[in-house]
Amino acid sequence: MTRFGHRIWHPLLARLPRVPAYKLATLGGYWRARSAPREQMAIVDGLRQVFPAMSTESLAQRAASLPRMLARETQDVYRLPYIDAGNIDVCLHVEGEDLYRKACADERPLILYSAHFSRLIMPAIALALKSGPIHSLVTDIESVEMSEVERDYLHFKLESMGRLLGGDVIARGRDTRALFKALSGGGTLVIIVDAPAVEGDRPIMVPFLGGIGRFSPGILKLARRYNAQLLPYFAREREGRLHGEVRAPVEIVGLDDVAAMRAIIAPLEQMIREQPEQWWMWPHLRAIWSPLSNGLEIDSPVEAET
Repeated sequence: MTRFGHRIWHPLLARLPRVPAYKLATLGGYWRARSAPREQMAIVDGLRQVFPAMSTESLAQRAASLPRMLARETQDVYRLPYIDAGNIDVCLHVEGEDLYRKACADERPLILYSAHFSRLIMPAIALALKSGPIHSLVTDIESVEMSEVERDYLHFKLESMGRLLGGDVIARGRDTRALFKALSGGGTLVIIVDAPAVEGDRPIMVPFLGGIGRFSPGILKLARRYNAQLLPYFAREREGRLHGEVRAPVEIVGLDDVAAMRAIIAPLEQMIREQPEQWWMWPHLRAIWSPLSNGLEIDSPVEAET
């Protein structure tokens, strides 16, 4: 995020009608990618490691799509001050809301989880505006090294998101009392599962995308400690529009840690295989993924894509 983008470009676009605003945001993402060839090479490299049969042309197309989508996701953030229950349906359509309402009716707490995939904050906001408050567990941005502009942007994002979700925004590893209050009271907590494990966490290693994924055990610990339901959701761009999808509940009763984490991650892997260009983590793949080694076998080999 540049100072120009944070202070001028995206705030200005947020005042325009949706269609031209997102077209201009996409154009900005295109030019940003053109000026950052190393980032584009990192995206291509990540895609190639997971999909070695993908053609050079397809790799380039998918790599070019990611920064454009991320520019639209950034524009989402700057439009949050103008969003409410009356206009959220204009922003996106959410499928599976009945699954969410059914889970909310259960007496147990609910962990609503997603990943760094597409424009992920919008479906959770839509669910909160229609069905009640959702707490959120986020990275403690004060403990991460970043530029002043990036920190200002993330503060704005979390404050705007928290207002619309209607619950507490809980910094991971810091606000343990707020986390206890949210889940012990039978509330709903939204979590992102593909963030790299924090210092002190021992990641759980599972077969993932033809290699070995390393995922924070946090969601698993919380689900077991509070007997919480696990409900995955995703955003995805499809047919020129943003869609939200709430998936079927994930059951982990009776499973060991590895099997439980595989069950939790399985919906994410499916989304990545279907639309790899919408996953944010390609340039940071090594933070959570390694090539297959040490004789570990997986059930599903990587499918070749062209």
